[in-house]
Amino acid sequence: MASSGISPLSRFAGLLRAERGDLAVLGVYTLAVALLTLAVPFAVQALVNTIATGIFLQPVIVLTLIVLGGLAVAGILHIATYRLVETLQQRVFARSALEIAARLARVRASALRGEFAPELANRFFDVLTIQKSLSKLLLDGLTAAAQAVVAVLVLGLFNPTFLLVAIGIALLFSLGMTLLGTRGVRTSIEESAAKYRVAGWLEEVARGHVGQKLHGDPDYLADRTDAAVIRYLDARDAHFRVCQRQLASFYVLAALAQAGLLAVGGWLVLGGSLSLGQLVAAQFIVALVLASFDKLARHNEKLFDLLTGLDKLGHLTDLETERVGGQTLPPRPPGSGASVECRGVRFGYTPLRPVLDGLELRLEPGDRVSLVGGNGAGKSTLISLMCGLEMPQEGVLEIDGVDVRGTDLTSLRRHIALVNDARELFSGTVRENIVLGRSHVGPDDIAWAARLVGIESLEADVVSGGGNLSRGEAQRVLIARAIVDRPRLLILDEGLSGIAERSARAILDRLFDPQYGWTVVDISHEPAIVARAAKVFVLAEGRIVASGSPRDCALSSEFQELFPYLSQSLRTKEVTK
Repeated sequence: MASSGISPLSRFAGLLRAERGDLAVLGVYTLAVALLTLAVPFAVQALVNTIATGIFLQPVIVLTLIVLGGLAVAGILHIATYRLVETLQQRVFARSALEIAARLARVRASALRGEFAPELANRFFDVLTIQKSLSKLLLDGLTAAAQAVVAVLVLGLFNPTFLLVAIGIALLFSLGMTLLGTRGVRTSIEESAAKYRVAGWLEEVARGHVGQKLHGDPDYLADRTDAAVIRYLDARDAHFRVCQRQLASFYVLAALAQAGLLAVGGWLVLGGSLSLGQLVAAQFIVALVLASFDKLARHNEKLFDLLTGLDKLGHLTDLETERVGGQTLPPRPPGSGASVECRGVRFGYTPLRPVLDGLELRLEPGDRVSLVGGNGAGKSTLISLMCGLEMPQEGVLEIDGVDVRGTDLTSLRRHIALVNDARELFSGTVRENIVLGRSHVGPDDIAWAARLVGIESLEADVVSGGGNLSRGEAQRVLIARAIVDRPRLLILDEGLSGIAERSARAILDRLFDPQYGWTVVDISHEPAIVARAAKVFVLAEGRIVASGSPRDCALSSEFQELFPYLSQSLRTKEVTK
C-alpha cells in the first residue's frame, strides 16, 4: 500500500512543529551544555599559559574549581535534556497510538480494499523506531550542532584564520553528508518494505500452519522464505553502502580538519599571532567537536530510520476516514423496524464491472426477508451499502426515508446491526465483546441478548479472534452484540454459520418473532433458513430478478439453480394444495 504524496522530510518537519515548545527548551539546554563544556579547553589554555609564566599552585586550584563547577552544571543540564527527550518519546508514542486507533475505527472500507488490515497495523511498531531514532538525534545531533556553533565562534576569537578554517570544515562536512546520502531515504524505505514482506510471509506461515503440515512441501516454505530474505539482504546491502560512504567521507574530512588546523595553528604560533595555550585549546575544541560528529556520523542511519519510520506510519495516519455529520434518522417508536428502499442503485469496485446495476428493492418496517444469490451476485455488497460502509455510485438508497449518502453515519449505525462470520472478537470477556463499551447498554439488555442466543457464561474469557471458542460459540457472541441494543434493521450475512442446525433454527425463530419489530435481512445458503422468510429477493447480475414468498420464487430459474431441492419441495406442495 502506498502512502500519500507527503515526503518523509515533510513528515519530520511536521513532527518537529508539533513539539516545537519542548524543542526550543531542549535547544537552550543543549547550547548551555556546549558552552559549559568549553570550560575544559579554556582551563587548559589558561593552565598552559600559567605554567609558562612559572606560577603553579593557586591558579591550578582555582581553575580546577571553575572546571568542576562548570561540568557539574553541565551534568545537571544533561540530565534535564535526557528527561525532556524521554517526555517527547512518550508523547510521540501516545499521540501516534491514539491517532491511529481513532483513524482505524473510522477508516473508509475502500481504503482497506486489497489490504490485510492486521498486517497493515504492524506499521505501528515503527513508532518504536521513531522514538529511539528521535532520541538519539536530539541528544547527539543537537549537542554536535551546538558544539560546532560555539566552537566556530571561539576559534574565531582566537584568530580570524581559524574562523575561516572552521567554517570551511563545517561546510564540507554538511555538503559531503548530504550529497552522499541522497539515496539513503529511498534505500531505507526499500529495506523496510522488504523487511515487512518477510514478516508478512512469516505471518502467513503461522496463520496457515495446519494446512502446511498436512499438505505443504517443506522445501516450498524454505524457498519462499529464502527468496524473501534474499530480497531483504539485497535492499539492506544497498542501504548499507550509502551509510558506509557517508562514514568514510566523514573520516577523511576529520583527518583533514585535524591536520589542517594543526598546520595553520603551528604557522600562526610561529608568526606570533597565536599563543601556545590557544593552539592547545583550539586542538582540544576541534577534537571535542569531531568526537561529537563522529558519534553522529556513526549513527547517521538513525536519521534514515526515523524518516522511514515516519513514512511507514504514514500508511496508517494517511488512511482516508469516513465523513462526519449529516442528517440523522427520524425518530421512531421503540421496537419499530426500519424501511429500506433502493432505486436504480449502481455500484462497482472497478469502473468496468458493476456489482450492482440498477438494483430496485423495497423493505417495509418489520419485514423478515431472505436475500439470496450466487457467489459474487452482490449480496454482501448490498449489505455494505445499507450499513454505510460503501456508498452508491448512482441511484438512491434510503433508510427510513433518508439517503445514506447524506446520513450521519453514527446515527445510521446506531439503528443498524450486522452479523457476519468475520469473527471480530477481541481479548476480553464475553460480556465485554457483547457491549463494546456502549454506555447505554444495561445489564438487563445484556442478559436478554445472552438468553436469546443461548450464551451461558458472560464472564468467560475470549482470546483475540475467538480462537478459544468454537465457531458456533463465536457466532452467538456476535449475534448478541448485534441485538443487545435492539436495532431497527438486523442483517444476518451467514450470521448463523457454525451453529448446530437445531440451535440455529431456535435462534432464528426468536429473531423472527413478531414481538421484535425490527426488520430482518438474512443472507444464507441454507434452504431451511430461506424457507422461513416471509419474502425472498433473488439477486443475479446486479439486479433483483425475482421476489415474493419462497413458494413464488420457486418458479424462478435462478432460485431453482440455487435451491433445487427446496424449489422442488415448494412446487410439489403448491401442486398438492
